[in-house]
Amino acid sequence: MTSQMPEKKPFSILLTSMGSLLGQNMLDTLEGRRDGLRIIGLNSVAENPRNFRADLTYLVPVLQDPAFFDHFMQIFEFESPDLILAGRDDDVLFLTRLKEARADLADKIPYGTSACVEIMQSKLKSFQFSQLYSLDFVPSFSLEPDFSWSALEKFVETEGFPLILKPLEGFGSHGVYIITEQTQLQVLKQAQEPLLLQPYLDPPADLSDFVSAYQWAMPLFFQIPDENQYAYQTVISPAGELGPEFAIRAQMVLGRVEKIERCLDNSLLSLGRKSAQVFRDQGWRGSFNLQAKQDKEGKWKVFEFSPRMTGSLSARRLLGFDEMGCLLQFFYPELEFQAESFQAQSQGLVMRSLTDGYIAYQDVERLRTEKKWRK
Repeated sequence: MTSQMPEKKPFSILLTSMGSLLGQNMLDTLEGRRDGLRIIGLNSVAENPRNFRADLTYLVPVLQDPAFFDHFMQIFEFESPDLILAGRDDDVLFLTRLKEARADLADKIPYGTSACVEIMQSKLKSFQFSQLYSLDFVPSFSLEPDFSWSALEKFVETEGFPLILKPLEGFGSHGVYIITEQTQLQVLKQAQEPLLLQPYLDPPADLSDFVSAYQWAMPLFFQIPDENQYAYQTVISPAGELGPEFAIRAQMVLGRVEKIERCLDNSLLSLGRKSAQVFRDQGWRGSFNLQAKQDKEGKWKVFEFSPRMTGSLSARRLLGFDEMGCLLQFFYPELEFQAESFQAQSQGLVMRSLTDGYIAYQDVERLRTEKKWRK
């Protein structure tokens, strides 16, 4: 009688906020190479087609709910995942703090310190950090409750219009406004929360036409074109080694990426590399991203750092940068994941469009009532 070899336990990956755009991207970039992998998803909304692309999905409270922690830890203890990846910025902060509180989880959470996350999540802290380490970050004026009006006027005189008004913390352009004239600054006196004012980098040449159209009447749909959104991405290994670096130019439509091409500008790559090295030296590990635009003099200025993979993850893979594969090879070499070779050049571009996602009522109801769905 021949004895059977025990079946190899699949490598399990827990994805938080799987219903997010990044959650979709992580699923997309793993599609077709999930042999030996088990995908466990967490989401706070039952009616989302991404829930049913995992092998197992749990319905959990939102991260801000006090009950989330207990739900998360119960799932973690029961499932014992090999790796946990964040689907949102807030999830990264949660995971890094958990990693610092529980040293036994360190090898399951491929991120650096929570202090780095706090810097990246705050536009003001990012600006102050960049000044400290000579990184080219967009000039920023903090509108704290006791800000100096004369200092604000000096900032506006130096930078000129148009200006961007944004929350100190945020994502996806939520709560962002464009200031085009002096009279609009008066509303800042009634601001209910701390805000940040920055020059509008690389505005469209016909911005005034869009402003006039909006002032004439409220459009049913409205967008100021954003043809030149640039981003840099790399992965920092546990030992502090920088992996392949990649930069893209994206065309945004109503806040969503619809066209992506590789950018080979050496100045942008140099700024990204220097920024990654600075954060590396401060204790950051794992995915590192920044977004930048050129100022009036054509010099690159960072306007956002990010401590995670981003919503163009799967597009970058198609263009030649397999970030997921790179991260798995860096942090889990024993997995022998089939990462794709980095392509020095790209021969095409990526166009993104909406897709249909069918959801069976019975699956939604099962997830909603049982808080768990299994393939």
